[in-house]
Amino acid sequence: MYKPVAGGSSVIIQDVECHIPPVGYIRDPYNPDKLIYVGVETLSATDYHWVRQGFPDKYKLWSKEEASKQVMDPGYVHPQLEEFRSQSWIRRLAGMWFYNTPEKKPVYITGLHWYYLEWFFIGNSENNGYPFYWESDREFFYFQQHVIENPNCYGSIYLTKRREGKTAKSAAFLLEPITRMLFANGGIQSKTEGDAKKIVYADTVLRGFDKLPDFFKPVYDLSGGPRPKERITLSATPLRGKKGAEQNTDGDLGGWIDWRSSTDTAYDGAKLKRYLGDEIFKTEGVDIEERHRIVAFTVVDFDKNITGKILYTSTCEEIEGAIETYVKFWKGSDQRKINPETGQTKTGLFRYFLKSSKARNRDKYGIAPEAANRERIAAERAAVADDPVALNSLIRKEPEEVEEAFRQARKQCVFNTTAINNQMDAVLWADEEPFEEGNLIETNGTVSFVPQAGGRFVRRKGFHWPTKIKHKVSGQIEYPADTDTGVIGADPYDHKIIERESKGSGGALIGFAKWDPMHPDDTDTIVIKYLFRPETPEQFYHDAYLLAKYLGWKIVVESNRAGMINWFINNGLENYLVKVKGRSGYGVPGHVKTTERIVALITSLVHRAINKVVFLDVMQDWLLFDPKNTQKFDLTMATGYALIGESGMKDKETPQEELSGGETILSIFGRPRI
Repeated sequence: MYKPVAGGSSVIIQDVECHIPPVGYIRDPYNPDKLIYVGVETLSATDYHWVRQGFPDKYKLWSKEEASKQVMDPGYVHPQLEEFRSQSWIRRLAGMWFYNTPEKKPVYITGLHWYYLEWFFIGNSENNGYPFYWESDREFFYFQQHVIENPNCYGSIYLTKRREGKTAKSAAFLLEPITRMLFANGGIQSKTEGDAKKIVYADTVLRGFDKLPDFFKPVYDLSGGPRPKERITLSATPLRGKKGAEQNTDGDLGGWIDWRSSTDTAYDGAKLKRYLGDEIFKTEGVDIEERHRIVAFTVVDFDKNITGKILYTSTCEEIEGAIETYVKFWKGSDQRKINPETGQTKTGLFRYFLKSSKARNRDKYGIAPEAANRERIAAERAAVADDPVALNSLIRKEPEEVEEAFRQARKQCVFNTTAINNQMDAVLWADEEPFEEGNLIETNGTVSFVPQAGGRFVRRKGFHWPTKIKHKVSGQIEYPADTDTGVIGADPYDHKIIERESKGSGGALIGFAKWDPMHPDDTDTIVIKYLFRPETPEQFYHDAYLLAKYLGWKIVVESNRAGMINWFINNGLENYLVKVKGRSGYGVPGHVKTTERIVALITSLVHRAINKVVFLDVMQDWLLFDPKNTQKFDLTMATGYALIGESGMKDKETPQEELSGGETILSIFGRPRI
């Protein structure tokens, strides 16, 4: 599929050119530069479509005859049995042609696809437990064959909807070469260790291996039973004592297949022919980029020549976690963007996305009515258009564009999930990131932003950032000098509950620019954010001070955050804190009404200006926000405190609505004094 075939044709699949041999021909599996003619098979007796052939009717009889005669003549081979086995091996290695559709269209399938259809048992309730032929699978296996043959490609990412057989196809990808090659190893990881062991290894790989025909099933170690729980070792069961010393292992393949935990380093130092990373976009506590860097070394030799292949898979509906990292990984695997020097993408991978309209209502020829499916999907979405949570859940289940697959959904999100997801899509898939990372550095009393990858602060590009000093000093008292233009919300991590500390929650800062008619596109929005956990809370307080001094804005913090408030007071910097009118202390009180106010203010912001928000982790935090358990949502709370300060300065679209019990927001914490 990677190299052109004389007299053949080609097809573009997911921006990859896949080369097909001439009709009726396949590559000679023992001399790939040559073609051999095998013809086109008619597999169904009444119509032209795929029908699994299985064993010949007399297979058991022939096998008994061969075994019986080999007692006296060990070299005897049953002619019909050998013909069937030889044909099966050729098809496994080089593929086959068959007629499909009433128009008698000749269709080529790869060797791996044939192996999957004919001999990979998936436990399906129909078709005797074996897969159906689908046109979308034909394209997938074409694409995979190109990846396998491409010397510059480490492997691929396969993203699809649920119930598409991704685990079974990926297991066949793993099992096929390992069970025919010498000293070839296969590794499995999933989102959790339990999933790798049960769902991928035991329920898919091991079950498929167990049902392989005898001529495809190599010798393996039975000391752990016929279905080994931890590893398939492709060597004869070791004998004990003198027999073990004399044991002939010449027929052993010598490889293995196992599963390991989802940690970054689980396969560090291993040598693999195939690696399967299941549910790559739902890993728990794992840096998928770092893990990929380690896994990539398992499939190369000492000279960094690629000798094995990687297949990462993920189910659209189940994508959770570090969406920004996942999208970066996906975008870095774009086969349209090959580095001319290396011949590779940024990750060394290619990517494959199967849209839902190609994966529904297939007929017996394996063809999906795409146009009708698109209309049906649109109608299903229209039916729940007035329910943002249901709509986003449906879009995630049945994505038509890859951007939809990476959407976030929460059953009881308090904000407009559709609006937030639409904006996340716009930011995630933009050609250029609309923000930059950096640190705030103070030199001779002046604070400046220094761009630096991985910096603590992330600021919006294009904002009219300060070019002059934004603080003043009166006597020994320092105070911010540009409070009319914005406000900062802070959610520090001093005095957090133990559970939260154990999860490493960080301090959050949100800088919110007030509406400015001279700069309508980048005001009335968040312009800078901070989410970090320094070694001590005092370091966080200092970072908050630097931000306030840099912008000339005051900070709104919850009044029970005594550590932060006392630090500012003790350092003579209390003028950088918002003080609520009528109260003796600084900050806004922690109260259920405060949380209700935060929800109302963010709801208003989403309604009027979500298109201006560029910080992905902030929007993701909003999607997951639980008003009854706010301690996990640093960025949402910091946003809310900033908006409380901003709305106290100027009421706009969100009224000071009356709350339960006749209380109002102002009766709880008054109006902030700036």
